[in-house]
This record gives sequence, structure tokens and C-alpha cells, in this order.
Amino acid sequence: MPALAFTKKAYWLCLVFLTLSLLFFWTKTITDRTYEQSKEREAIYEKTFGTLPLETKIAYVYDLTDERAIYAKNEKILAPLASFTKLMTTVVVFENISKNSTITLSDDALSTEGEYGLVVGEKWRASDLARFMLIASSNDAAHALELATASPASFVSAMNRKSAELGLSMHFKNETGLDLETAEESAFGSAEDSVKLFAYALKTYPDILSATGHPSLTVTSESGTVHTVDNTDPILASLPSPIASKTGYTLRAGGNLLVAFSLEGHTIITCVLGSSQDGRFSDTLALAYASELYFSDLRAHGL
Repeated sequence: MPALAFTKKAYWLCLVFLTLSLLFFWTKTITDRTYEQSKEREAIYEKTFGTLPLETKIAYVYDLTDERAIYAKNEKILAPLASFTKLMTTVVVFENISKNSTITLSDDALSTEGEYGLVVGEKWRASDLARFMLIASSNDAAHALELATASPASFVSAMNRKSAELGLSMHFKNETGLDLETAEESAFGSAEDSVKLFAYALKTYPDILSATGHPSLTVTSESGTVHTVDNTDPILASLPSPIASKTGYTLRAGGNLLVAFSLEGHTIITCVLGSSQDGRFSDTLALAYASELYFSDLRAHGL
């Protein structure tokens, strides 16, 4: 009887030992493979993004599908936003008025910098005016949308409240992003937060933001006037499956550009802040091309 008990005990001890050994070797294999994959990813990243010839000092590439950063260069530094501001203008407008609201353009609305073919007394559907504002970066349209929503002071306060609500470091002083006469930036924020705001606007108002993914827009106002405007982003045709974009440029801000495009089933957003007027486009193309190579190499390595 004691011998039988010993045999059973030895059997169970051997079984436990074998199980633990198998678990150890399985865990080690997984760990080794994970380490190898990590090193492969690092090598691919270095190959595609490591020596990018960027003019800008601030850039960010974000995979919205996987919710992870792919490339980051000074992405948390605060910089002037210029017309990225109009993204927040869009958000605040449609949290307060209907997309189908009719907006009549006033003298005041058309008093801002820039000429966009809008006329006093012309009536617009709010959603169409927002599309026009974003694709043409129209300051008049931004001001008209603001005036249709609230007084300038309360509108800007609402923009900053929304920034805080979204957990952003952005701060706004007007609805257009134009430089102030007091030698101050009218808005500032980081590349990381610019991507977050862009992603939020894309998710919340895809019907409006989608207009910015096209080279031009033709829209008829409620007064019957047909307007055709070109996108202020001229590189859309060179991007893989563009979804949306937003330019920004002032003397103080330099050249800014946000672009969202589809790549290998992923939605990718690139952001450039503080480049030159032309450099923002070459920088964005470099980031987009690097992203294509990155995903292509990941796929080739089974990662």
C-alpha cells in the first residue's frame, strides 16, 4: 500500500514537472518571438522614418485605427495653429445650431481678411457654408458662422471650453486663426492635440469634413449662386486614398497641414506645424510616403 501511494505521488509530481516545463518553454518561445518582432519593427521604423528630410521641427503621424502613434517629432510642443482653428469653429457651430440653419451674410461677416466670392445678403445653408469655409479656408465664412451662433466673445469662450472638455492644450482667441494685431498668436496647440481635434471632427461631422478630401468643391447657396473653390491643399492627388485635410498658414505660424488618408485598411493622420508655406506640403508627402513603406514592410515581414 505505501509503495502504491508513492507511485501515485511520483506520477503526479512528474506530471506537474512536465506541465511546468512545457509552460516555461512555451512562454520563452512567445517571449523570444515577441522580442524578435519588436526588433523587426524597430528596424523597419528606422528604415522608413529614421532619416526623413523634414523641414518642419514639429510632426506627428497617428494610426487612428490602432490608436497609436507611428512617428512623433516634438509633438507636444505648443505652436501657432493658424487655420486649424476652423476645425474647432466647425465643432462649436454645430453644437449650437442646426446644419440646416439658414445664414444670411452681413457686411460684418464679410469684413475679414481674404476674398472668397461671397456677397452681402446671400443666404447659405450652415452645413454648406462650413464645407466652403474648411476647403477654401475662408475667413469670411468662419466669421459668418460665428455670428450666426453667438457673439464673438461668447463664441471664443465656447471654443476654449470645448478644448478643455476634449482634454486638449489648445487655446483660441478668434474663430479664424488669423494673427492678431497685438503681435500675438490667435491660437496655439500641439501637433498631438491637433490630430485629436481633427479625429474628433472627422468622427462627429464626417459629412462636412469629407468635402476637404477633394481637390475642389462646387456648392450652390440658398440664393442660387454657384460657387466653385479649390482646396487649399494641392497635394491630395498625391496621397493614398485621401479622406480629409486642413491647411493653415500665417506669417507667425508658418505652414501647417493636417491630412487623413486610408492606408492598408488603417486611417492615418499626419500633422505638420511650423514648416514653411511650401515645406508643409513636401513634409506631409514625405510622412505619407514613409507611412506607405512602413506598412508595406510590416506586411512583408508578417507583422
